[in-house]
Amino acid sequence: MNEILFEITTKSNNEYKILDDIENLLIEEDIIDKKNTMSKDIAFRESKGNLEIYPKVILPHIKESYIHKTRIILVKNNSSPIIWQNRLIDLIILILMPMKAKDREKNLIRSLMKNLANEDYIKKLITKE
Repeated sequence: MNEILFEITTKSNNEYKILDDIENLLIEEDIIDKKNTMSKDIAFRESKGNLEIYPKVILPHIKESYIHKTRIILVKNNSSPIIWQNRLIDLIILILMPMKAKDREKNLIRSLMKNLANEDYIKKLITKE
């Protein structure tokens, strides 16, 4: 899973700044198109239902045509909680999938989702340096 899993430690605690930084990094790495609607798509997804999967852990996920490569991005700030929609968040698990994701990548995402049902697994993700 390491080829699609990335960890980002941010010094920011503002959701908009964090998403902007991630977007710039993803464009630079050719994971998403320069012209994209990632932030809007994440907000739209959140408007459809709460993204929180565990206390202070959210799972925004999108599948769009401007995404070239499947990625799971773990985002945390080790010095202070992230402020997301007026809530304090310790971990963001951002999942990005292209419209035509490979079966192997889909299976990796399914495996992650099964692991996220385990409280100990989530706690390890939160505390991992």
